[in-house]
Amino acid sequence: MPKLLIRKEKKEFVPELNREVCIVKARQYFVGDETKPVNTRDGIVAVSELKKSSGSKVFTESSNKELFLLDTENFPRQFL
Repeated sequence: MPKLLIRKEKKEFVPELNREVCIVKARQYFVGDETKPVNTRDGIVAVSELKKSSGSKVFTESSNKELFLLDTENFPRQFL
C-alpha cells in the first residue's frame, strides 16, 4: 500500500526582524514500494521504519531527521 512521508515546516522568531522566519521548509515524499529504502533530501529511510503504523514518527538513517508516515489508503484520489 502506498504511503506518504511528511516533514513539517519549522519556524523561529527572530527578534532583530521582529517576525517569524521559516527555518525548514515542509516536504512530502510519496512511497510507492515499501520493500525498498526511500532516498529523500533529508536522508535514507529504512524499510523497518516504513513498516510502522500510520501517524508514526520515522527517522532517517544518516542524519536522524524526523518525518511522519501516513497511509494513503483513505486519502481521496484528488490528493494523490
